[in-house]
Amino acid sequence: MNTLQKTSNLIIILVLTLCLSFAFSDIALAEIDDYSVAKYAGSGGFSLYVNAGGKLYSVGDNAYGCLGVGSDVSHIDPQFVADNVTIVAAGEESFAFAVCNRQLFAWGKNVSGQLGLGNVCESVSKPTRVDVGFTPTAVACGKRHTLLLSDDGTVYAAGNNEYGQLGVPSQYAKDSVQRSFCKVAATDKKIVQIAAAEYTSYVLTDNGEVYAFGDNYYGELGAGDEVDKSPKNSVAYKCDIDEKVTEISASGSNAMALTQSGKVYVWGDNKSGQIAAGQENRYAVPQQIVDFKQDDASVDIVAKKILCCGTTNYIISSEGKLFAFGVNRNNNCGFDTGGNPVTIATKVQFYAPINLQEKKAAGASEAELDALPVDTTKKAEPILKDFAGGCSARVFVVDSSDKTWSMGDNGFAQLCSGNMATSTVPVQSTLFRVKQYDGVFVEKDYMTWPIIFLCLVAATMIAYIIVAEIKRKKTKQKQKD
Repeated sequence: MNTLQKTSNLIIILVLTLCLSFAFSDIALAEIDDYSVAKYAGSGGFSLYVNAGGKLYSVGDNAYGCLGVGSDVSHIDPQFVADNVTIVAAGEESFAFAVCNRQLFAWGKNVSGQLGLGNVCESVSKPTRVDVGFTPTAVACGKRHTLLLSDDGTVYAAGNNEYGQLGVPSQYAKDSVQRSFCKVAATDKKIVQIAAAEYTSYVLTDNGEVYAFGDNYYGELGAGDEVDKSPKNSVAYKCDIDEKVTEISASGSNAMALTQSGKVYVWGDNKSGQIAAGQENRYAVPQQIVDFKQDDASVDIVAKKILCCGTTNYIISSEGKLFAFGVNRNNNCGFDTGGNPVTIATKVQFYAPINLQEKKAAGASEAELDALPVDTTKKAEPILKDFAGGCSARVFVVDSSDKTWSMGDNGFAQLCSGNMATSTVPVQSTLFRVKQYDGVFVEKDYMTWPIIFLCLVAATMIAYIIVAEIKRKKTKQKQKD
């Protein structure tokens, strides 16, 4: 290899080094141009947020690469994952899906083939395209299985099938793992909504009927006590609800249904009062929620939206008020009960939010910036219109002005309150952080100058080689002369 070839190789190495330097710098220092939170998905340990501009960010424990950033390093500060995201969903065991540019992507834990990539593996740390031949209109994730809904009303499933939760045709039913998405054969009716609990799946037909298939240990199928607790087949059971259903939701070992007239039904596990309809540990028949409490007084409501978060459940009334019931270990219900469960659907009180971004710009002290960003002396009554998403640890709701509020566990700053303060009341959600909590950011920042130094050294070496080559040629030419 002559000197010029060596020089060319060194130049290539220099360019690659500079590219890597800029790449790491972008990851470490990239600014978030829109701090809003429009969509949420996650589990207890990690969270995914989509802002109003469709950009997806991740935060939290990065077990199995569930943050989708190409590593297993956990993060407190939001990490950019993808752009143009319209749907985001997360499983209870550290895996996730996103629809981006009309294509389906998956990452995280894949021990049961729940990512639908055609294989089984420990983890996938970066968003990987799943070729299903259509753009899903909805994605629902259980503990180790996934459901997809197409625009023609067909449902597809992949992952763990131990309890028949995939609803797949008989030739696949004997397999405990389905590595690729296949058509669900549980019903031949057009499906308009899907939902997934841990080991049970739910579909809502266009005529307002709910069908369930999978595990029934806590009565999750909602078809009565005569059904086996563990049927372990792909048979779909019609849930025992007489009225037309307009919305379904499921998580953990529970399911909820909202009817056309605004009634709410809940069934399944009730060990923590998450059914708010009685004292039994399980309900195999859907129970109507009839008791609602506001300011210690009973009230009647018409429900508009529902969200089942496993052990804690939520209802938005037609007046835009939020009611919560079930486990309240991390103040998931939006108020403090000393860790005791909430057994009656109770209205959540909101308070005036404090804008930490404005306070920091105004030079507020560190103590002020680290405090709960809510003025609990001033009540607020936002009119809520929908849920941005939720999980067993926290929930996000959207008001009529498109502001998002959150409540629950704030580990890894996953409530998006702006800091890491423990929350006892709802806080307004923002991707802004009052400081860089993430030590990884600092480490990457420190790497910038060493990389620049190495590039300068490489450039000096290249210059030296070029000069030496020129001198050698001149000397050789003189010798010829």
